[in-house]
Amino acid sequence: ADDFTTRRLIELKNKAESDMRHTEKALAQAGQRLTETERTEIGSATASLRAAMAGTDLPVLQRAIDGFAAATNPLATILMNEVVKRSLAGSSEQSLRGDAP
Repeated sequence: ADDFTTRRLIELKNKAESDMRHTEKALAQAGQRLTETERTEIGSATASLRAAMAGTDLPVLQRAIDGFAAATNPLATILMNEVVKRSLAGSSEQSLRGDAP
């Protein structure tokens, strides 16, 4: 049980570090399009996640990861919308429906 707990803790900390790295890049790319409230929530969630990573309490770390994911969801939505817009650039409504001439 101790080995499982230690392994899970390492996995969650690795995930948290990865999520924070991706968020830093995303903030550099599209952070200016967030509201002040959204940026504040991301900052608070980041601080909570860093604090949880310093400890060894799995449930606390999992809740912090979940909170971070919720706080960064608006940023992810902005980035996904950009991807969709680029993918659909130059497409007509007819071609998207499959009845292009």
